[in-house]
Amino acid sequence: MMVHHIDDDPYNNKIEFLETICPMCNLILHVGQGAVLEGIVDLYKESKFSQEDIIRITRQLRVFGKTDNEIIQKLGLKNKVEFRQDLNYLKNLFGFITSREAKSGLTLRGLSYVYNEYKKQFEARESSHG
Repeated sequence: MMVHHIDDDPYNNKIEFLETICPMCNLILHVGQGAVLEGIVDLYKESKFSQEDIIRITRQLRVFGKTDNEIIQKLGLKNKVEFRQDLNYLKNLFGFITSREAKSGLTLRGLSYVYNEYKKQFEARESSHG
């Protein structure tokens, strides 16, 4: 998990302007960082699911070793487009966190930790039910 500045001001560290979010959500909120700087976020015009569901389903399917193409197909992501720094353009798009290696490596380590923790929780729930 990471701290996100709700007002997008990295210098405003008042508690009421901070929230805890997962690395995937952070990359989507800062899609320019994920698409351009890290090189691991792809944008699409169409999806069968909301952005929140895309993140949740992607996380689940990665735990079970699904490829980007398998996940993209499941999500119904279509019409891939390029990143542009324009909120009106971005607000109607869907972000997908790929399995490509992030340029800095930090994002990939953060996402791997989240996937591993999710897998542990899922396996613990399954074993307690069964």
